[in-house]
Amino acid sequence: FQYPEDSKCRLWTFPNDYGVVTDMTATIDEADLAQGDRVMIERQQADGKFKWPRAAMCNNQQPSTPGLCGLSNIGNTCFMNSALQCMSNTHLLTRYLQANRHVDEINTDNPLGMQGQIAESYTRLLKDMWSGHHASVSPREFQNAVSRFAPQFTGYAQHDSQELLAFLLDGLHEDLNRIRKKPYVEMKDSCGRSDEDVAAEAWDAHRKRNDSVIVDMFQGQFKSRLTCPTCEKVSVTFDPFMFLSLPLPVKKVRAIEVTLVYLNPEMHPKAFTLSVPKRGCVKDLLRELGAQTQISPDRLVCADVYNHRFHKVFGPADTLTQILDRDVIFAYELEVIGDVDVVRLPVYHREQDTTARTTYYYQSQTSYNLFGFPFFVTVSRHGTTYRHIYDKIVHQLSRFVKPDRCVKKQEESAVVPGSLTVDGVVDNEKGGGVAEDAAMDEDNATTGATGGVKQEEESPLAAQQENGVEDTGSNDKPHEADGSLAVGKVENGDDAAPVIFTLSMINSYGGSSLSSVTDDSMELELTSHTYLGLDWNVALRKSVYDEEEADKCDMQEAATDEADAVSKKVQLTDCLRLFTKEEQLGEDDPWYCPQCKEHKQAMKKFDIWKLPKVLVIHLKRFSYTRYWRDKLDVMVHFPIRSLDLQDFSLDPNPDHPAVYDLHAVSNHFGGMGGGHYTAYALHRDTQKWYDFDDSSVSEVSEDSILSHSAYVLFYMRRDAQQEADDATTKDAAASDKEEERTGVASPASSEETLAETGVTEANTGATEELNMDDEESEDV
Repeated sequence: FQYPEDSKCRLWTFPNDYGVVTDMTATIDEADLAQGDRVMIERQQADGKFKWPRAAMCNNQQPSTPGLCGLSNIGNTCFMNSALQCMSNTHLLTRYLQANRHVDEINTDNPLGMQGQIAESYTRLLKDMWSGHHASVSPREFQNAVSRFAPQFTGYAQHDSQELLAFLLDGLHEDLNRIRKKPYVEMKDSCGRSDEDVAAEAWDAHRKRNDSVIVDMFQGQFKSRLTCPTCEKVSVTFDPFMFLSLPLPVKKVRAIEVTLVYLNPEMHPKAFTLSVPKRGCVKDLLRELGAQTQISPDRLVCADVYNHRFHKVFGPADTLTQILDRDVIFAYELEVIGDVDVVRLPVYHREQDTTARTTYYYQSQTSYNLFGFPFFVTVSRHGTTYRHIYDKIVHQLSRFVKPDRCVKKQEESAVVPGSLTVDGVVDNEKGGGVAEDAAMDEDNATTGATGGVKQEEESPLAAQQENGVEDTGSNDKPHEADGSLAVGKVENGDDAAPVIFTLSMINSYGGSSLSSVTDDSMELELTSHTYLGLDWNVALRKSVYDEEEADKCDMQEAATDEADAVSKKVQLTDCLRLFTKEEQLGEDDPWYCPQCKEHKQAMKKFDIWKLPKVLVIHLKRFSYTRYWRDKLDVMVHFPIRSLDLQDFSLDPNPDHPAVYDLHAVSNHFGGMGGGHYTAYALHRDTQKWYDFDDSSVSEVSEDSILSHSAYVLFYMRRDAQQEADDATTKDAAASDKEEERTGVASPASSEETLAETGVTEANTGATEELNMDDEESEDV
């Protein structure tokens, strides 16, 4: 930029928000700069001032109610903002840090800690949020501190708010651990001793190595019991916990709509909504469909139908993850043909595309359009002829295809001299010349200019032999130039039925004919890859094909019980009961039995022994495996007041009643592929609920707190709430005494801030452009 060397400049970074780099000796990593980030150099003006507006681009300097301060999103950090707002409104800890009671406890020598940097950066952020001077602040300094000790949070990728909370609580604990040198403590087996003794011994051993304000407020104790299924050896241990991660008691199922096509042609297809395991396979879907229709799953096949053809025919072992919500799924009841080798043939409806344009190279090719729904016909692999397949297809289509209609139409209408009848035979008595022309057209395999039938070039002999078709060269029956049977009657006597379509062997997409199939009584060579096309005459289809009847479909009368179970309401106590339910360890997670001297799939049971002052409940909405990721959006009903957990605590001598009130919720909106985090929190001074959505803060009704998006719940025990209120009163009294002694006013309370400045919540979002002088620049 050709600035003089003695120029005074500032460096601004703004990947998502604006901030000034104050430490010019910091490395690129320490400044949290990544490839692709933008920076701006601001040169000091001639009057010695910097003109860039601080208030508009940095922390919003408008006065606000202390605590009602938003957090800037600095690049997919909504997960961090949600967690920080919940922690900020846990005022038992916030008051502790605001009063600087933690200063003497910072442990910079703890090898498991973060040199006190997490505790210090978090405390500074809290004080900014509760100063009443900002409508929103940027958590960049805190994010930089987190990134230095937890590289997984580096950059601007989306993360889990619960994972950030776990790191923050653990980091605060280790930074504020009062134990400077952790002693070695040997854990002892229960050996038949009472639970009270074993629990007290385990908690005492834990406190000898872990003693911090986080342990005092957030940690409780589990009882874990393992029982060997062979020798019935029982092992009981007691372990501390920071979170109560609860599974959701809902069946992990999904609803899939399936249309069943019955084997009986007189029955309309019927649509079913089936509840199947999310991680199940097609066999589970067919089993559920069979249970509702009394059809054996072995006689059902499932397929994805798209654009009038089979996009995919599923095997029983295919996973249901291959079926998307937008897919159109059909199930077909198949015919059982004794103890013979059978083949299942997919069949498509086709008609010639009379609007298709031809080129010099492809003038002999016929273009086809697919219509209707595809279906299957089951025949014997050996000994099957054209007539066998034709009769089966006519039977399956008998509900909406009526061949006799074309015969009636022929009898009732007069034949125009020289025209092609329904039987495909030219009236020679009234138009012999036309008959000769028709014969010439047959020999030349060309298309007439007026009303003729468009012909396809005859398939090579090799292609016919490959598909089991032999050209006999017979002229006893009227044939098209490609060898297929022309529209007419089959010569089987006076009661012969009219031929309403011809058959072709086609590719799986239905657009190309591999070869025609002739009615020559020869056995067809059929494989599992054979597809058949029903080639309809356009004019004849209008008279025999009832489209309205073909599209009719019955609907399922009522949803299944399992489908109803998916949407039923879940209580928080239901989650707690499921958490404490005994279960068997999996094959991949065995327990070594000291008595049997080998690994066993033991029975395991968790119970809550000791409850903390601040109870953080994590609803396990997300599940991860090697092949699967999923989120449960089920509604969990949790009490906002008076959550009584005394029935779930096994401690026979609790210090206080286990009654809790909700004060914060971390919400997640969206699915696994992306989403957004917000927080609801109860403000300690106004006693109103607020929605913290990054830099935006707005009041919400208490009814809004219960939602499908609730992810992490923060509860405070009633006695701890009173303890926090007493501490607030004590701090206020001490502040008043200090003010009287020094004559310096203390920071205003929440209500005083708004009253003295005359600023209401309605205009706290306004911004003011300020010119920063050198002194203000140093403050940044």
